[in-house]
Amino acid sequence: SGLAARLRVGVGKRAGLDITVKVLPFARIDNELKRGAASNVACAYAFSRTPEREAYMLFGSVPVSVTSYVLYAKAGKGIAAYTGVDALQGARIGVRLAFRVPEAIKQAAERGDMTLETVNDDELNFKKLSLGRVDYVLTNQDVGETMVRRLQLADIKALRPAVEEFPTFVVFNKGLENAVAWRN
Repeated sequence: SGLAARLRVGVGKRAGLDITVKVLPFARIDNELKRGAASNVACAYAFSRTPEREAYMLFGSVPVSVTSYVLYAKAGKGIAAYTGVDALQGARIGVRLAFRVPEAIKQAAERGDMTLETVNDDELNFKKLSLGRVDYVLTNQDVGETMVRRLQLADIKALRPAVEEFPTFVVFNKGLENAVAWRN
């Protein structure tokens, strides 16, 4: 629902396409696009460009938005700002399955400087943060603000500045014959 969904339906109508908007878990959308022609997912929003995704996703030519990846923490931790991965030594960070983890954090986790705890959805991560089972949640700022509001987590705050910001795109299933025409 919302403006983004209505815009996609309207653009499709102008192009002679019947767009049906479905909300699916992010990992499922990613897996569906990997299936190519065997999938019933023709396009999706919003994906950031990576070399791995370029193999099975055709990216729109213009970014639709800029995504901010933000760390969330309990207000009582005394941490008000994100100052880099060095400040996250020993931390447990909740991330969603199929989430694009910023390279600096991924490398720090591979070195054992911190632990990334992966779950299937953002809501579970925020519940774990509220209960002290993780030290931080790393997610898209829009998703984080929605989770804080929906779960009424007044003691959960976003750390600034953002860990990373990058453009996101509408993507098309490369395995479908009309993908290039739809993108164009």
